[in-house]
Amino acid sequence: MVGLIDVGSAAPTLGVTENFALRLLSDCYGLRAKVSRIASETDAVFVVSAGKGGEFFLRVSGSPESLRLQAGVFAYLAEAAPSLPVPRLEATLDGMPIALTDDEGMAVSSLLTSLLPGRLLASAPARVDPHSVIAKLAELDCALAGFSDPLARRRILWDVAHADAVRVHLDAIEDKQLRSLCADALDGWEERAAPVLPSLRGQTIHNDFNPSNILVDQSGAISGIIDFGDLIEAPLVCDLATMLAYLAPKEDLGTALAAPLSVYIELLPLGLSEIRILPDLIAARAAMVVAIASWRSALRPQDRRYLVRNIPVAGRVLAAWAAAGPETLGDWLAERTEARGASR
Repeated sequence: MVGLIDVGSAAPTLGVTENFALRLLSDCYGLRAKVSRIASETDAVFVVSAGKGGEFFLRVSGSPESLRLQAGVFAYLAEAAPSLPVPRLEATLDGMPIALTDDEGMAVSSLLTSLLPGRLLASAPARVDPHSVIAKLAELDCALAGFSDPLARRRILWDVAHADAVRVHLDAIEDKQLRSLCADALDGWEERAAPVLPSLRGQTIHNDFNPSNILVDQSGAISGIIDFGDLIEAPLVCDLATMLAYLAPKEDLGTALAAPLSVYIELLPLGLSEIRILPDLIAARAAMVVAIASWRSALRPQDRRYLVRNIPVAGRVLAAWAAAGPETLGDWLAERTEARGASR
């Protein structure tokens, strides 16, 4: 296991220009195109329009290992789960999965994939069935269980299995009450989740399955799963926890979790030990959202609006977790699931 990786604070490739992207597309992919930059937390990303040549998605990163990992999973899923709506890899002129080049003395790598149709779930109408989203995550996790790559065995900041890494950033949270909720969530993770995590089954997970990385069509059906940049090998239950941390509950947290959990385990059963720590993993991920966004927005105030966009939802998740009695919530959820006969 390598040391903690986080380039988000500096994010050197965010300075990559559109002109450089155009030259890269021409030199490495043989494309004459137009590009449009879109917001990103770390890498420079562009929507590419090549006219009759099609539309693509270009990611430029300072980490070739990360892009090699993504290229590997796209190639694997194309063969193992072709029905999953994930990006398809576009090779370079040399037939390579990624391009290695130089931007004004800085070594960068690039990954070109197909551009999937649809709009982000985060901005889609409310008619999208939330159960279909959970079911699609279970389908993806089932497929990823067969994928293994040493590059996925990495430590990144966005890893709820190591949530305590964000404690150093709690002071960046301006709201005192929210800061206290985040600290409590990390305490709950340390007390109840951390001792159990090493014994749980692990696999490669998407690790960022949230409404900003899910595309839907006009009917509300899922048309794309994007942004595999946080792909890691971790306990399976962390993928479900991460997704649920971005859904603000409309009722008490226990009731809110029961339905999506039932949908997920119908396709991919979880053990009772995994279910017991699910609420604390969800709360820990929400605390990570608040802490990391607060820290990075202080370093990059020009990007504040984008970086803090998920804090309000995370705050509501944390408040619901605290109100639900976190000391017993996991046990209640496990007992309920066991009574329904839906666990492994």
